[in-house]
Amino acid sequence: LQDDLSGKEEAVAFIKDMIKLHEPDLVVLGGDNTVAPKEQKAEAIKEICDIFVETETYFTFVFGNHDDEQGVSREELFRMYKLYGGKYCLAYDAVPGLTGVGTHNLTVKSSDGKKVAYNLYMFDSNSYAYDDEGNELGYDCVHLDQIEWYKSTSDVLALLNGGERVNSLVFQHIIVPEVYDVLKKA
Repeated sequence: LQDDLSGKEEAVAFIKDMIKLHEPDLVVLGGDNTVAPKEQKAEAIKEICDIFVETETYFTFVFGNHDDEQGVSREELFRMYKLYGGKYCLAYDAVPGLTGVGTHNLTVKSSDGKKVAYNLYMFDSNSYAYDDEGNELGYDCVHLDQIEWYKSTSDVLALLNGGERVNSLVFQHIIVPEVYDVLKKA
């Protein structure tokens, strides 16, 4: 969305129209969800969440590099999404000690409900990376502790699924560094 306060009426109308047209089971916000000034951040997040509450549509999200640039911590932003999104916000912080905020997964059950048919991973790819002197190095990324959590979660899901790996999809805002490097060379 990368929107400020009063989420551009056209964008709000478009999202509502797409929800009405497609009737999704879940909407994923991909980061840079609001760039509203600090004083208006809560109101902007409420406006986003109201779309999903009003349409009774479940949603989750990841943070982007611009979400917390206005001086509101990711922890506080996460709290706001949970508060304003209520039962429709499915995001959670799987392991609060992990790098970033809100890395989590959501499972999709098979039609008979007996096994996990699919899994969705949401990674906080953080904002910007800095060296030991505080100089910005560029975009940050998913960190090793998050990758270890992913591996462990994947192993647990396979175990619960009779040893069968669960097909999955990953959502993160900042591109994997190796892919970004290749794109810059192209």
